[in-house]
Amino acid sequence: MQAVCRIGVAWLLAASQLACVIALPGGSGADAAQAPPSGEWVERYSAAELAAILRQEGYGSVSVDENGNLQFRANGMRYALYLYEDGDLQLYFGLTGVSIDPETLNEWNRTRRLSRAYLDQQRDVVLEADLLANAGITRTMVAEFVRVFLQSTALFQRFLLEHGEPLPADQADPAGQQARVAAPPRG
Repeated sequence: MQAVCRIGVAWLLAASQLACVIALPGGSGADAAQAPPSGEWVERYSAAELAAILRQEGYGSVSVDENGNLQFRANGMRYALYLYEDGDLQLYFGLTGVSIDPETLNEWNRTRRLSRAYLDQQRDVVLEADLLANAGITRTMVAEFVRVFLQSTALFQRFLLEHGEPLPADQADPAGQQARVAAPPRG
């Protein structure tokens, strides 16, 4: 099973006060020996190489689980990066404590590119994006994939603030922020 990051509505409200344009820090170079050069095309990256890329890009709390999937923090939020056997990558951001109807959530999918939103089996809100490795990928492509997803996440949070409702107290997750164990959809 894979760890899936979820964040409560309290964090969503705090994050809404941040600017929507996210400035990401440059890396410190601490993991330069492990990360491949920016322009080198590869069929796939290992979990260790992806972790090094994330660290070089300045993301915090980078960890790899027993299945080779990653979790990291950016701008106070937690994200998951799934590594598939064929080298494809999937970024995941989930929220608990928000109520939104599927028709309204589909508005995001109709009007936005490069990410998709849905309600998972627990009716929690999820945003995902994929980077296909069919023709090869580079370190630069991975870094840009993450950067664009974080921008999309900021816009998605604003969308939820405008269109969603906090769950009533008796239905909300009492812990606020919660990491759960679940598997991403495979397809």
